[in-house]
Amino acid sequence: MKKFLLFLFAVASISLAQINSQAQFKGEKISSPTEDVLFDQLLLGTEVGYAAANQRFPDFGNAMLQSADDFTVPVDAAWTITSVSSQGFFSVAGSQVQGIDVIIYADDSDLPGDELYSLLDYVPSDPSSPDFLVELPTSVTLMPGKYWISIVGVMNYDSPNNRQYYQSRRNSANGSSYVNRDPDGLTGAVSDWGPADYSAAPEDLDLAFVINGTSGTVPVELTSFTAVQKGAAIELNWETATETNNKGFEVERKINSDWSTIGYVDGKGTTTETALYSFTDNLNGIDAEAVEYRLKQIDFDGAFEYSDVIAVENIVPTEYAVSQNYPNPFNPTTNISFALPTEADVTLRVFNALGQEVQQVVNNR
Repeated sequence: MKKFLLFLFAVASISLAQINSQAQFKGEKISSPTEDVLFDQLLLGTEVGYAAANQRFPDFGNAMLQSADDFTVPVDAAWTITSVSSQGFFSVAGSQVQGIDVIIYADDSDLPGDELYSLLDYVPSDPSSPDFLVELPTSVTLMPGKYWISIVGVMNYDSPNNRQYYQSRRNSANGSSYVNRDPDGLTGAVSDWGPADYSAAPEDLDLAFVINGTSGTVPVELTSFTAVQKGAAIELNWETATETNNKGFEVERKINSDWSTIGYVDGKGTTTETALYSFTDNLNGIDAEAVEYRLKQIDFDGAFEYSDVIAVENIVPTEYAVSQNYPNPFNPTTNISFALPTEADVTLRVFNALGQEVQQVVNNR
């Protein structure tokens, strides 16, 4: 542990001139040529001296010195992230990474919060380059809002040629300054996320990274659609997580084989807040054992999309009814079905063709 602490403090005290003299350890910006650049912090501000330790050591008990920086998905946009890249340098010439960790966090009061995505031990095409391009095996879709990203070099500290990885920094003052943490107490710094504290460094520093992927509009994201029977009525409830350009919903019902529009509910336009909706369908006078419902979501420009279909079976009857007995003729037994719209006392008698009562079958509630 002493050896590690001394080395870290020695690196932290390197002057700006010394960092600039290590240009042979640095690479150039890289990005995927087949994707759109969603966020490029290398274009903002200029590179500054010192650097941000962003590393994990499997051979040192998986200890970490981690940094993270924020980015924002704009309102009315949805980002699908397919790759990220990072620019940095190694503390020792000829080093290489064992792998790369990419972690995306939700924002929690201008600090990294809940972990939303994690890719560990990704092996880049060129482990000897300190400029990483990481192709995510599974794309990540983010709705509008603020997030944090950490791109960590996985290093072998015991090897004299594979010591530490540092991510370059920019004085771009874009969003919040980057933050770091020392959860394993390697340097004695704060264990949880907090502002980077380097006395010789300027404020409002950001990390050097690029996010690639595609951007689209926020969809109308329907998260639930349910139906509850209440007497002779069906109450429909649905919820959306996000909406863009949403004029409203037509409520459609199918009995037997035909769909028909039975109502309309205004939408919220564009919002990233959860929205709750409800519609009640009165089935009085409708004779059906089952009914199906769907939503037709309509944009202001006329575009529309249907929801999944939900079904309600064993509908409570809306009127008194007695069905034909089955089988008929019969010997020795038959079945008689009857329906009531509400709970009541029931008497059911069977008569013959002469009008004579043969048997009282039911006499109770």
